[in-house]
Amino acid sequence: MFNEILIGGSIATISGVVGFFISKKLIISSFDIYTDQAKAKASAIENEARTLLEKSSTKAQEIEAEAMKNYESAKERAKEDLHQRENSVMQKEASFKKYKNIEEQKISSENILLKSRKIDLKRNETSLESLKKKI
Repeated sequence: MFNEILIGGSIATISGVVGFFISKKLIISSFDIYTDQAKAKASAIENEARTLLEKSSTKAQEIEAEAMKNYESAKERAKEDLHQRENSVMQKEASFKKYKNIEEQKISSENILLKSRKIDLKRNETSLESLKKKI
């Protein structure tokens, strides 16, 4: 009976040890499965992040291109507006110079007329004085 107890105890111990190693192996393989799943999820997240980054970069480039297009368009409009204003100022300046020349010619003609009238007036005065003396 003692032998049977010893054999039973030995079998129980061996079973316990074998069970321990089997459960440890199962836990390790289960842990490896969880680790592999976690790595796969991490890899998927990395890929998704990379894709989002690429999409964001593309979108940023599109926005930048659109902004540059708008900038160039506004710049061209401003240049055209400036050119039109410069032309308008030059036309007004030319018109003013023409008006000024006409007015200067009128003044010059009036001065000549006044000088000739003054000369005529002096002649008339002289003639009048001369007539007065004769009379």
